[in-house]
Amino acid sequence: MNGKPSEFKRRIEGTRVSSVLFVEDYLQMIFDDYGLTLYVWPEIEKRGIVMLNGQAGYRDALCNLINCRVIEATEKDDEIAILFTDGSYLTMSLRPEDRAGPESGLFFSQMGSLTIVWT
Repeated sequence: MNGKPSEFKRRIEGTRVSSVLFVEDYLQMIFDDYGLTLYVWPEIEKRGIVMLNGQAGYRDALCNLINCRVIEATEKDDEIAILFTDGSYLTMSLRPEDRAGPESGLFFSQMGSLTIVWT
């Protein structure tokens, strides 16, 4: 990274989660005017407890993010991470070995003026 805030960070910070959609093999979250499609199931941590896809309460923890705002987002070479107002911390791996297809995820504006693809 070059020290400047990423476009992802700049756009998502301060937005509110308005919906969480579980699709057969991926997750989609809507943040105000933006969408985040995760093809690698994220980890979610709250109060020191890390939850993974398939564990009891995992989907509830993601749904509990609805109406939470993004406090901070980071984008590194190997992961994206999002901190929410309720103290939850979501991380998604961008490592090639963790994905089943060509992409880890994508971030897009609902109006179609922005698309960021993590490959």
